[in-house]
Amino acid sequence: MNNWNKDRKGYKETKVGWIPKEWEVKKLGGITTITRLAGYEYSKYWEEADEGDILALKGFNIGKNKIINRSFKFITNSLSLKLNRSRLQKGDVVFPCVGTIGNALVINENDKYHINQNLARITPSSTIKADYLCQFLMSRFCKKEIHRFNATTSQPNVLVGSLRQFRIPIPPLKEQEKIAQILSTADKNIQLHQDKLKLLKKQKKALMQKLLSGKTRFPEFGGEWTKEKIENIVHISYGKSQKEVLDSNGQIPIYGTSGIFQYANKALCDKPAILLGRKGTIDNPILVMTPFWAIDTTFYLVPLSLIDLRWLFQRLSLVSWRRYNEASGVPSLNRKTISQIKIPLPTLPEQRKIAEVLSTADQHIQHVQQKIDLLIQQKKGLMQRLLSGSVRVNS
Repeated sequence: MNNWNKDRKGYKETKVGWIPKEWEVKKLGGITTITRLAGYEYSKYWEEADEGDILALKGFNIGKNKIINRSFKFITNSLSLKLNRSRLQKGDVVFPCVGTIGNALVINENDKYHINQNLARITPSSTIKADYLCQFLMSRFCKKEIHRFNATTSQPNVLVGSLRQFRIPIPPLKEQEKIAQILSTADKNIQLHQDKLKLLKKQKKALMQKLLSGKTRFPEFGGEWTKEKIENIVHISYGKSQKEVLDSNGQIPIYGTSGIFQYANKALCDKPAILLGRKGTIDNPILVMTPFWAIDTTFYLVPLSLIDLRWLFQRLSLVSWRRYNEASGVPSLNRKTISQIKIPLPTLPEQRKIAEVLSTADQHIQHVQQKIDLLIQQKKGLMQRLLSGSVRVNS
């Protein structure tokens, strides 16, 4: 329960916490119409294709009030009309009920979209604004409602019957509009930086392909590059189980295939190295410049000769590691296979120059990512204050 406003003048206690006196608490089913694509409709009628009249949205196509362009599928307009309960119209709100729960989307066009399975179509009544409802469905207050019906379930699955019982604080319509406007502006700012990040990553990838292949050279360098097997420039070692070195007060980071996840009381390697997944995530090299422990699902690569490790990290990041996968289930790399891969090898001064340029690009990317993380945290705080009425807006 939200107690931020407890005993404040002008507030009242409700089942969702302390809210302004002029606000109400309603059940979602009482102020909206909620429908889904029925199982029998899907099994009996559903046919989708790579092209068509109506875009059939799936859970992974729903972001933070935006459509994510991923593996789009379509259905015919005639099929969409036949399944009218799940056909989306302007002003409807889409909410994923299985999997990645916590996103929502307001539909802004008529006769263009349809929901696939595991999505809810929520049509607001005149007492609630679609944009306000969308922000609520993406908030921690909605997550609490989800938890009410999934307290013992690790994978949330929101049934329509449960969704109709969700409790939502309802400000006056004008205040709903203002709250939604403020939060929407925050979303747009986040999206602006995410677009910038995407562009920077694209530019860096193009730069990597040019500089690390030798297609683009710096004017001060000339001559042909050699090609060397990885085994001739690094020693490839297996990581080890961390069980005997785990220490909650340890200072040595323990790396898995996705980064640091625990700490140890001693190091497996005290030299700068590159970590590479042996099983699981095999396409995410990690540069480590301080002593570390690597778990047994990783390799760690230590230079044998005079190599700029930052350059090597960039070069190995360009390798299509999944091409070398040797397992049909969990992706897996073999040390012998890795050791035989040949890569173009510039002179050490040219390696350093390439690494300097690409490291600068990485710094720009990191700066924008940190800004995005900060904006997301700021928006979460803003949502908590606005949706609880802790901070009021002029309506």
